[in-house]
Amino acid sequence: MNQIAKSVTIVTFFSVTTRLLSFIFKSYMSHAFGAETVGLFQICLSVLFLLLALTAGGIPTVLSRKIAECEVNRDFKKQNRYVAASLILGSVLSAIVIAACYLGKNLLYKIFSDDRCVPLFLIMLPAIFTSTFYGVIRAWFWGKKKFTAFSFTELLDEVFKIAFTACFAGGLIAEIAGAKGIAIAFTVADAACVLILIVLFFINKGKFAKPEGFLELTKASTPLAALRIITGLMASLTAIIVPAQLALSMSQEEATAMYGRIAGMALPLLMAPSTIIGSLAVVLIPEMAGANAKGDSDTLRSKMDGSIIFAFFVSSLFMVLFVPLGKEIGKLFFGDETAGQYVSYCALLMYPIGLNQVTSPIVNSIGKEHKTLLHYLAGLVLLIPCILFLPRYIGAYAIAVGNGLCFLICAILNIVVLKKHLKGKNRFALKSFLSVLFAVPSLLLTYFIKGILSHYLSTVFVIIFAGGAGAVSYLLITDVFNLISFRAFFAKSKKKKKRLKGALV
Repeated sequence: MNQIAKSVTIVTFFSVTTRLLSFIFKSYMSHAFGAETVGLFQICLSVLFLLLALTAGGIPTVLSRKIAECEVNRDFKKQNRYVAASLILGSVLSAIVIAACYLGKNLLYKIFSDDRCVPLFLIMLPAIFTSTFYGVIRAWFWGKKKFTAFSFTELLDEVFKIAFTACFAGGLIAEIAGAKGIAIAFTVADAACVLILIVLFFINKGKFAKPEGFLELTKASTPLAALRIITGLMASLTAIIVPAQLALSMSQEEATAMYGRIAGMALPLLMAPSTIIGSLAVVLIPEMAGANAKGDSDTLRSKMDGSIIFAFFVSSLFMVLFVPLGKEIGKLFFGDETAGQYVSYCALLMYPIGLNQVTSPIVNSIGKEHKTLLHYLAGLVLLIPCILFLPRYIGAYAIAVGNGLCFLICAILNIVVLKKHLKGKNRFALKSFLSVLFAVPSLLLTYFIKGILSHYLSTVFVIIFAGGAGAVSYLLITDVFNLISFRAFFAKSKKKKKRLKGALV
């Protein structure tokens, strides 16, 4: 197993554990507080992420690339200077944004479609400052390829959120409960996680030096900051426009609850493949930045091909599960068949999300951050009309249609840029197509087994046996046709063990 595989395994383990805890957390919230409370929290969170894009922006991604480039050149003092400069930039912007929100809080009532969001949002607002620190310090670990610490802190953040939510939202303090408790828990958990992250930074010999590279960091991160701002703005507009559009045919409470089902229940499920694909993307940025600094086009091209194939493979594996079993999964974890039905009908969304998720970091790692911004703007040409006009015809499904088209355009344009930059023949097309094709028989097998078992077994066992059979059949098919060779992987692992044993003897 090479170093990239090891790093991906580490990141994937922590990411899967984190997402699993997040999934359990959202399931707990939906059962304990209802879809309406989840909807209020998600609306506040989407606006908060928009403001966070103003303060952190693209600095963490650019900083991680700069740290990786300095590692290649063994320029450790410059790393410390970049970190100090990034923290100063983020702190100043955070202070400005937080002050502006508190001073103009009356305007927030005009921004949020539900007035109940405003007091919750003001409670969550200090997390902008701590999250900015969080992003910068984690970027240092990221660029240094210290993936255990990088991923552990994300898991720790989720653990804190669950623990503090149980305390505050659960009614431990009489005056605090429900949505207010969730908002307080979010802010306190973020602050606690940042304190531990700073301690880990110094334990791992992290240092601050005289800040340097303000202009360089700002210039490189501005396109990514703009991208995050626009993305956050679209998420916020979606959180405002879609419930408002839905409210034309139902009550405001029902519209908020429907948005809560989609944003807080269905979409986290549809983002499940991104947990694994994202692990590869995290590892790729410092790897690709180092290879680009050396001018190693062959390595860049090879990693690009493998990443795209991997993204299609993982998305197809989840298609086998979600299309036949979406309704049952929604019922089991959220007690809400509507959310599960959304997952089943919108499973195709996983392909453009996964493809964009691996291609965008590669484009960023070769120093073309402005391209990812331009590509997303091109995708908005399709996304905006979908959000504005489709909800009145297809309801909340407009979110999936709009985002699917947007990410598809982004991914295609990313690939075009990479092919021009790298030059040479790429080999991802055939295997990517086969990974989708091979999912069809496994998907049908899952449907067939579900149809039989649903008459005799409970929902949880139907998911386990039908989903397990479909997933195993897909893995076997891809191995037989050498799409993903598990036998080769295990053979390499055995050889390495034998060599290690011989060396010890």
